[in-house]
Amino acid sequence: MTSDATGEAAGPAERRLVGVALNPAAPADVLLRLLASESAAVRMALCRDRVLLDPVVNAVEAHPDPYTRSLSAAVGRVRRRGPCGRVSERRPSSPC
Repeated sequence: MTSDATGEAAGPAERRLVGVALNPAAPADVLLRLLASESAAVRMALCRDRVLLDPVVNAVEAHPDPYTRSLSAAVGRVRRRGPCGRVSERRPSSPC
């Protein structure tokens, strides 16, 4: 299912959750709850080209849904914040 098709299938409540998932100021605990939702649209929005904290990236990589896990494997889709505050693709190669 494409992102356009998923967005069209989403109802008003689901669209609000997508808005929360896209919010760069949303805390990790909120993003983890959204990741656990049944909504593919919310999970897709959450993993869309953005920087995520390590706990959220780890949860995406361990998600039971193969499509959600594939979002973290796509180059440039899920980035993590490194230990020194740097942003890197996937895992940082050095501590600082």
